Amino acid sequence: MTITLYNRPLADIHVPVYILFGKCEKTKSGLVRVYHQNQQSFPPQYYEVNDGYFKALIHVNPGENSLGVEVCKGKFIDGVPSVEKSSYSGESVLLDINYVPLLNNPPVHLCILVAKDSPLQFDSPSFKIKEEGNSLDLAIKKLRMGGRLMQAFTQQQMFTNGFGQRCFRFEEESMKSTISKIEEQAKVVRSDIKIHILKSELTLKELRDPNLAQQNPNGSNTGGLFGIAMNALKKYGGPFSGAATSGRAAQAAVLFLDTHWDPNSNLILTHAALGGGDDDIKLAIFGSHGVWSWPANFEELTKCFTDTTEPSRKEVANDCNECSSSWECLNVTLGAFMHEIGHLLGCPHQINGVMMRDYVTFNRTFLTKERKCIRTGKGEWSPILPKDECTWHRLDIIRFLYHDSFALPPDFLDLSFKPKMIQDLAQRKRLALKPSVYPTSTNAVMLESLSGVFLIELHVEDWSRAHIEYLPRCLRGPGPVTEAILSYEEFQNLLPENYRNKKLKVSVLANGGGQLDIDDLSNFIKQQGSSIPITLDNGSIIRGFKSCVFGATDRSNETPLAIIAGYKVTKVRIHHGAALDGLEFFLTQVEENHEFSEKIGEADAPPPIPPRDYKTKISNILKLQNTKSNTSSNTPNSKPSKIVKLGNAKHHYTDFELHDNEYIASFNIRSGGWVDAIQIVLNTGRTSDMLGNTSGGSMGQLHPPSGSSIIGLYGRLGQWLDAIGIIYG
Repeated sequence: MTITLYNRPLADIHVPVYILFGKCEKTKSGLVRVYHQNQQSFPPQYYEVNDGYFKALIHVNPGENSLGVEVCKGKFIDGVPSVEKSSYSGESVLLDINYVPLLNNPPVHLCILVAKDSPLQFDSPSFKIKEEGNSLDLAIKKLRMGGRLMQAFTQQQMFTNGFGQRCFRFEEESMKSTISKIEEQAKVVRSDIKIHILKSELTLKELRDPNLAQQNPNGSNTGGLFGIAMNALKKYGGPFSGAATSGRAAQAAVLFLDTHWDPNSNLILTHAALGGGDDDIKLAIFGSHGVWSWPANFEELTKCFTDTTEPSRKEVANDCNECSSSWECLNVTLGAFMHEIGHLLGCPHQINGVMMRDYVTFNRTFLTKERKCIRTGKGEWSPILPKDECTWHRLDIIRFLYHDSFALPPDFLDLSFKPKMIQDLAQRKRLALKPSVYPTSTNAVMLESLSGVFLIELHVEDWSRAHIEYLPRCLRGPGPVTEAILSYEEFQNLLPENYRNKKLKVSVLANGGGQLDIDDLSNFIKQQGSSIPITLDNGSIIRGFKSCVFGATDRSNETPLAIIAGYKVTKVRIHHGAALDGLEFFLTQVEENHEFSEKIGEADAPPPIPPRDYKTKISNILKLQNTKSNTSSNTPNSKPSKIVKLGNAKHHYTDFELHDNEYIASFNIRSGGWVDAIQIVLNTGRTSDMLGNTSGGSMGQLHPPSGSSIIGLYGRLGQWLDAIGIIYG
């Protein structure tokens, strides 16, 4: 054995592809042949050796796979390996790989969307059409192979970061294989990536409306293709139906087949690069304008990543002016589609990596020599080592670690990693997993999270400049934390010196998908850390503290305070439609509580926050949320002493009445860019329905810290309530 393997897999892998990186002791150039000892498993594949190094994309079958790697003399000619006879050098190595599919992990569904009158062809330069055509069937093969490249890349990145052999899976089905040209010719049947064909209700002309082209600076609906794809998924049904997505969101990546380059208008029609979604469907979309450059099978991998042919700009698009040659087009278009799948999986833009635009070097993960690059003006060079490769950013990798699609069976033995409350997906949807925050001093805040905070990001000038990660105990970390103190001074010390004492945005990510963003930590501590005097109707002065708000913090005007202290709330009128418009609190007079007023007014410091009993709290919340709303009341139907309003009053509303022994303990809020819906939680365990858009935004809870009560509400008001928070004391 004279071959060194740097990343021989020592544990099971969970996708059927693996990138092997190695070095030959004697051979500096030539080929390596990768083969299964069981010749029926998969056809042998050849890869380049450059400066002694090689990278090989391996395909495996479920179960044990015994493979061999051997060096031979030869080279690629026009993308095809040419092996000299009797050229094997004797350098070889054997390895075993065990592949265990994880079929319970939520998959990503790969889809192709076509117009209802589509010609079922994609844009391709004339030389490629002559070589292979440009049919829908070919697009399916290329998308299937592209999916495997994304998986191999992502699995390697998770392993490199110390998180084991993790990757998302694609939905598969049994079919005649196309992943190998040799297998396709032999009509081999295997499980491979299923490609859903979505038929749009729109015509080709409608889909190619320039107003839908994302890159059109004058377009009137440049994000419209996202909604078109979403509607097509819902019409398709199956895994995207309401019934299928009620417990867990579907994940779909949609390629528009009818994307078309129009050189006259300088637009890529029927193309948008977008990723996101809602509670039912997480979605990524992209155009097919670069699919012509993608490999359709394993045998075409090296050919496509080394093809320096420059296509005509009259025939195909040069996306972002980075697709001047065939291999560069492959990098940019497949890499950008993977970028949008990153959004689908919860990743924002990052300062570098795939979620910036580093996928322009995607080829380097699979090769040890790069060909002439028009984008950089650099000639061919080698060897390509791991330090030269494209990456997922560390913050993306941590998000993936806690994402359901990347779970490994042993994860569930570590309850700090996978607490039982988020293992039940139906239960998870009812939990307020967005962290809560309270002031603790003039220079810090306390975070609370039911499921545990696993990541805190510090953003200065739009990008994360430092972060704190709480890795699972099974990975030698402390585990996600249910409480954490955010000290402004400590954060400043974590930041690089040139980013200190500037506006600091903090993002807090919790297990199960909850996220809290504090746009300006210093300003937040200043505003929320100081009490505000509140004069009651009887002249008493109490002091309250503002919670964080859920919704948009930087839009519209702040509402007047809605103070309910000093009164008994007998009814809440919730004005709602597709969002929360406003609230009205019907109040009756109660006996003055001098002790309450005096105690709250004793000091300007925030109330103490004692340790939480999270087990009790979680069970209570679940009990509350499982209790049906009850709009009947034992309270006499007397005229209210006062009505306090927050937001707008509309003709569409729901009344929720309180009994004599009940008061408002907390609010469950669904919010995103505004307040979508609200649920009132009472001290007795009774709740209202979730009222408003019950599937919009994400779930959070507004509740006072222990020892405090809700004494009012505040927010921001536009067409509807853009934001809402409580005042406690």
